[in-house]
Amino acid sequence: MTNSPAGGSRSIRILALLNTIGDVLLLQLCFFVASLGVVTVPPAAMALQTSLDDVLFRDESAGIRVFFTRFAAAAGRHWRLALLVPVLTVGFVVGILFWSADRSPLGFVALALLVPLAGLFAGLYLTGLASLVGPRVDRSSRELVLAAWLRLREQPLHAAGCVVVLVTWFLLLLQVPTLVLVGSGVAPAMLAFWLRRGVRRPNP
Repeated sequence: MTNSPAGGSRSIRILALLNTIGDVLLLQLCFFVASLGVVTVPPAAMALQTSLDDVLFRDESAGIRVFFTRFAAAAGRHWRLALLVPVLTVGFVVGILFWSADRSPLGFVALALLVPLAGLFAGLYLTGLASLVGPRVDRSSRELVLAAWLRLREQPLHAAGCVVVLVTWFLLLLQVPTLVLVGSGVAPAMLAFWLRRGVRRPNP
């Protein structure tokens, strides 16, 4: 008894889906290993973003060698961002935790300044990742930040929603740390793809 064409095509789709899931998990593992140096998180995220773009939207393979080649290139081109992003992240987290424990008026004023700035920073991070995909251009760090800012200005509500989801995701990671292995890089990357789809006109 032979399989029907519909059954055969369904099996092919399932195998393709499983293969894609395997590629995504492999790239996530590469991101996790590459980001252990803390200052290596930004170039690892950049390499993950472009590699996932290949796997999910370009029907191209992007294995370990491709990921670490892109990681090395991003680390060399954007080393200033690699240093700046972790420093600002730690600064915002420590500042928010510190002033949230202060019930004085000064504490409320500090939080009123820090929380929006932290949200703006998170939004720029996501729009920066979104600016890496689409038409591939080897941007300098300054050009990448400018592209991220223009994208943030173009879709502020969309970016704000993504920031809320991102914060919720990281709060979940605090409760279930094992999720770091399977989604610490993929979740922000998917939000960046969502931002990319929300663009109505091309950004530089």
